[in-house]
Amino acid sequence: MPCPPARFPRTDVTASFGEAVKQARNDKKWTRTGLARRVGVTRQTIIRLEEGRTTPGVELVRALTHPTVFGRLPGLDWDLPARDALPWGFLARLARRASGQTLGQVAEKVGCSIATLSDFERHVLYYPDILGVRHDRVGKRYATALGFEDADDMFAFLEARDATPWLDRIATKFKQPRLANALRPSLRPAEPVPEIDLSA
Repeated sequence: MPCPPARFPRTDVTASFGEAVKQARNDKKWTRTGLARRVGVTRQTIIRLEEGRTTPGVELVRALTHPTVFGRLPGLDWDLPARDALPWGFLARLARRASGQTLGQVAEKVGCSIATLSDFERHVLYYPDILGVRHDRVGKRYATALGFEDADDMFAFLEARDATPWLDRIATKFKQPRLANALRPSLRPAEPVPEIDLSA
């Protein structure tokens, strides 16, 4: 199944964007590993980005340009809407990360393969057991596996302008630290979130 068309074309990212990321990282005296942890990708992704061997998708751009990471960066002219650009799969991945569970743990609870769940989180595949029969709802097993009360609770999370309360509740339920600011999709969280020291 082909990937859905990108809402923000990667061709809009100039060749100098990776250099801008590298310069901003060096200015903050962060390692590539430290930056990768802050934005939820691997060190290799940061290396490829800085060397101009890959261009970022909307989720990575949003994380890199978050005020708690780098803020506005040169070499990019995407007018990202506040919240509606995030696909359900990406938000579900945030919930899974907040719970501290692996893809395998959630896939086992849902009754699907790791590859299927990964494809859903990357917005490549729709799977009825994950979202339910209708596209506008979520499956109960998936919702409870991620730590939501029920399918309606997860649906409210997916549609909310501020997802912070759900992510914090899931992290608390699974005894995990709160997600770093850069991973949060909310524009106006209810309260400031303290930074997590990722250098340790």
